[in-house]
Amino acid sequence: MSKFKIMSIAFVGENIEVDASRAPILEMLDDHDQRIRLASLNALYLIFKRGGDLALPQYSKAINMLADISHQVRLAAYRILFAFAIQTPDKMIPARNIKNNEEIRLIDDAFAHLCDSMNDPESSVRAEGATLLGKFDGVSMRFLHQTLEKNLMTNLNRIRSLNERAKGEGGEFSSGRKFGDDKAIRGEVEDDNNVIARGACGAFIHGLEDEFQTVRVAALDALCTLAAKETTGDFAKQSMDYMVDMLNDEIEGVRLNAINNCVRLASRVPVLLEDQNENVLTSCLPDSRREIRYK
Repeated sequence: MSKFKIMSIAFVGENIEVDASRAPILEMLDDHDQRIRLASLNALYLIFKRGGDLALPQYSKAINMLADISHQVRLAAYRILFAFAIQTPDKMIPARNIKNNEEIRLIDDAFAHLCDSMNDPESSVRAEGATLLGKFDGVSMRFLHQTLEKNLMTNLNRIRSLNERAKGEGGEFSSGRKFGDDKAIRGEVEDDNNVIARGACGAFIHGLEDEFQTVRVAALDALCTLAAKETTGDFAKQSMDYMVDMLNDEIEGVRLNAINNCVRLASRVPVLLEDQNENVLTSCLPDSRREIRYK
């Protein structure tokens, strides 16, 4: 019976004339068999790849699938969210924290959900999630900056400057609505102005500190790609701090990848801070690998 369902779902996915928002695919996402749930998500993704439209009910369903017991299903759900971000990036949807009925762009919401993949128990999901993060284009600056901040700022109106971070100043900030009442905090946030999910908080920091080399490399590449796309250069300066830190990684392949990504961002960050220069001199020049010393 399961094989018949999977074959039927595959047929529907190949027929882009089917109205996917009313297709039986959505019903199959609740099936008890994880193979059928996976086939349903793959069919939705195939509809998108072949030029079909995705509808918001599918977006909500894909979000629910992020908690699936199967890592393959979770990964397929992340791909669906990325497909939505490509197809309708500027569509306004309710923010996850809807106390004040605020709306955000779909691409920002999808990006925040993809950031959650950095905490997935399966390394393959974390690596693929990081790769997908690097493919986003047009994410709001406050979401980008939050990926490099372990403190969740309630409305993200103020981001620490590079000099402040270098000096170790200002770990927490207030938005100014009430003196000291809504400063950045760790953990749960109850502010009704917070439309950025906690998943975005320090997402790339988690990826760069991951125990698996594949995840760290994917996070490095994604961070560099996003920083290169951002037009003001602020995110590139902030990202360079973390990429330079990766020159101390224990794995040669990761150190070489960090060097290559630093070179990619050199045009955006032509001047390094003193501590960054020191890190390059003490980490790269004495490295045992000739290619790293050369670069």
